[in-house]
Amino acid sequence: MHKIYQFILISLLVSCSGIPEGSLSKKNEIVIAPDQEWILVTRSSNFPYVGEPLYMYSSDALNTYRAREYNEWDVFALVDSRNLKRIKKDSKIKIVEMVHNNKIVKVKSADHKKELYIIKEDLIRKFELIEEINS
Repeated sequence: MHKIYQFILISLLVSCSGIPEGSLSKKNEIVIAPDQEWILVTRSSNFPYVGEPLYMYSSDALNTYRAREYNEWDVFALVDSRNLKRIKKDSKIKIVEMVHNNKIVKVKSADHKKELYIIKEDLIRKFELIEEINS
């Protein structure tokens, strides 16, 4: 019984160690600002309907984000594939603004000449800032 109390005490001390939540990840956080240019660096296939999706409507991007976040694909993630534009590797996008509590990014695609939307996590994971590549 004494070992159980030691375990509980140690786990409480470790969980309340004084390190602010998220402080370690914020050091390397990338700032996304308007007029930045990003380039797609992940590989994509040459098939016509394969590539990184950009959403025509911010609500579609937000619904996909919510489906990933809450793992409820049958409720949120109903996106018509005709409302997606796909881009290939080395395609450039320019940031216009952040929408929906900074979860969705409004971008202008060089390939499609119109404003589209992308999920912020996808932007950070699959794209690189062009200024960082050149430096």
